[in-house]
Amino acid sequence: MSIPFAKIRLFAPLLGLLWPALALAQDFRWEAPLDAPKADGFHQVELSPEMAGRLEPQAANLRWLAPEGTALPYIFFVEEALATRSAFVPYEIVSQQASGSTNRLVVRAPEGGPIESLTVQIRNADLRKTLKLSGSDDNKTFFALKNDYFFHTLPQSDGTSEIRIIDIPRSDYAYYELLFYDWPDNPLQILQVGHIDTRWEQGRYRDLPEPRVASRQEGSQSLFLLDYGQPVVLDRLRLRFSGATHFLRQATLWAGELGPAGDSLRRQVASLAVASSSDNDLSLDGVRAQWLELRLENLDNPPLRLDSAQARMLRRWVVAECAAGQACRLAFAAPGTPAPRYDLVHFSDSLRAELPRLSAQPLRALSAPPEPAPAEELPKAFIWLTLAAVGALLVGLSVKVLKDMGKKSAT
Repeated sequence: MSIPFAKIRLFAPLLGLLWPALALAQDFRWEAPLDAPKADGFHQVELSPEMAGRLEPQAANLRWLAPEGTALPYIFFVEEALATRSAFVPYEIVSQQASGSTNRLVVRAPEGGPIESLTVQIRNADLRKTLKLSGSDDNKTFFALKNDYFFHTLPQSDGTSEIRIIDIPRSDYAYYELLFYDWPDNPLQILQVGHIDTRWEQGRYRDLPEPRVASRQEGSQSLFLLDYGQPVVLDRLRLRFSGATHFLRQATLWAGELGPAGDSLRRQVASLAVASSSDNDLSLDGVRAQWLELRLENLDNPPLRLDSAQARMLRRWVVAECAAGQACRLAFAAPGTPAPRYDLVHFSDSLRAELPRLSAQPLRALSAPPEPAPAEELPKAFIWLTLAAVGALLVGLSVKVLKDMGKKSAT
C-alpha cells in the first residue's frame, strides 16, 4: 500500500517553511567579529589562543560567516614547526666567448655562504659534452674544481630547456669558470647558472597565557597542576625547576578538559625525563587542554620546585575570500559538527602566501544564536513558534492521510 503522490506534495510547502527556521536556529557557541576588508579578495585571520582552544580537530566546527549568515569557503592551516624553503639564486654572467675547441663562460656568485653544487639551465639539445669547472676570487687566477666532467643533455618534452645540477667540492669562490669542450661554431646554449638555496625555517609561535600553578606531594611524587582557565592548544612547553643543583627525574604529563556533559576528561600525553642539564623543552604537537597535570617521581630525593611553565602554540590561520566592506565573523559550532568540504583545500599551497590580514575582535560566548538584525533575520520566539505550528500541522496531515487510506482500503 503506497501513499498517493498528491498527498506527499502537501508536505513540501511546510518543509520549505521549516528549513529556514532550522537553519536560523543553528547552534553556535562562540563567535569573533572581523574587521571589514578594504578591498575584494582573499584575506587571512590569525587565530588567537582563545579561538584555537575552541577548535575541534581539523577545525571541523569553524565557520567563516558573511553578514547575512552565509558560510563562506575557507582553508585552515597551522604553521610547520620546521620547514624547508628552496629558491634558485641566479649568477651574473660576466663573459661568454668561444676560443679554439672550447666555449668559456664566467659567472659571478652573489655574496653568501659556500656552495656544494651549481645549477645550469640549458636550452634543449641532445648532446654529449665534456666540462671543466674552476673557481677564482678575483676573476684573474682560476683554480681547478672539477675536471673532465662528462654529461649528456636530454631534451625535455614538456619544456624548451632542462636543468642540470653539477656537484662540486664545497667552495666559496666569487667567480666560476665553465669550459665546455665543443665546436666553436655550434656551442651549447646556456640560459642561466646559479645554485639552489635551501634554508630551514623555524615555525612562528605565540605565547600562551601564564597558567595558575598549584602543587602538592603524594608519597614520593610531586604533583603540579597548571590551570589555564579555558581550553588552549599547546605545541611546546618549557619547564623550569629549582631545588637541586643536579637532578634527573622521570615524569608524566596529563592533559585535562571538560567534556560535553561537564565531566572531566583526562589523558596522558607525554612521558619525559627532566634534568638539570636540559632545557626541558617538550614538543606536544597540538595538544588541547584546559589544565595540565605534571607528576614528578622524586624517589628518595628532595622535591623540586616548578618555577615556570612557558607554553607556546604554532600560529594558526584561516583564509577566505570576501568582499570590500563585508563585516564577517568567525563562528564556532558545538562539538560533533561535521567538517565542511570546500574546493579551496586543493589550492592551499597558493593561498599560504602573505595576504592582507583582518583583525578579529575578542572571542565572545553565545548562550543562544547571535541576536539577529531586524531587517535580516527572524526573532527567536517566532522561530520556535513556527517549529511548533509546523509540527502540529504535520501531525494533523499525517492522521488525515492515514484515515483516507483506511477508507479507500475498506471500500
